Amino acid sequence: MSKKQSSNRRGSQQLFYTEEFKQKIVDEVLSGKLNKRQASLLYGIKGNATILYWINQSRGLHGREKEARRWLTLPK
Repeated sequence: MSKKQSSNRRGSQQLFYTEEFKQKIVDEVLSGKLNKRQASLLYGIKGNATILYWINQSRGLHGREKEARRWLTLPK
């Protein structure tokens, strides 16, 4: 499978990464093989928060859930 597929919507190109590709990147970052910046440069992933978003997704954190958990774990 390819790492990404492109779609042309309203004249701009958007990239959609396969689930297998995302999981490979998450595994490499979480194992310490690469940091987020290295993975981004190596695999041509655009956007500073893309890999972090994938990591949060893999941990089951989505949008407001992530904010709620962050607030619940802050020291008082």
